Amino acid sequence: MLIEKENLGLIFGSPASGKSLLVQDMAFCIAAGLPFHGKETTQGNVLYIAGEGFSGLKKRFMALSQEYGYLAKGLYFSKQPAALMDKQNALDVAETVKAIGNVSLIVIDTLHRNMGAGDENSSRDWGEFQNNIDNYLRPLARRFLSFTTVDTMKLDAHAVLVQSVAAWMLNFQSRKMAITSL
Repeated sequence: MLIEKENLGLIFGSPASGKSLLVQDMAFCIAAGLPFHGKETTQGNVLYIAGEGFSGLKKRFMALSQEYGYLAKGLYFSKQPAALMDKQNALDVAETVKAIGNVSLIVIDTLHRNMGAGDENSSRDWGEFQNNIDNYLRPLARRFLSFTTVDTMKLDAHAVLVQSVAAWMLNFQSRKMAITSL
């Protein structure tokens, strides 16, 4: 299993390393109930909370639809970043998740753009963000996935972020994926 149920996963890597494309492929496969790179998925709705690139996002998912020859009907996209450090914003997203129903995956793209006023390298801000996820969103969806761009050569600068994510991480280096258990 690539993402364990009820966990927050993190994908990190350098810019232009393929993080977005991989996550979008995974989200499409889950929404469609198709295998993802040889791994079986359980079909369910996917909420993709985008922080930027909204017009290009839909084009990428249309390309995936053409590639797979399948229309994934369970994909839902935000129209703006979520600012999830703010309790009311987290509650608003929770209401959206409830309205969608059967949410298997919530994608937070990117962590930085969806934290709001917070700093992803601050233990206080990360704690507030994670508490809002745990209290208001985690009970409503099976899995969470966030991704961010970090200089993997300076990973110790992101220690708060890395230490707080349970279960697993995907690290992209030189367009090669390595699965790392924590």
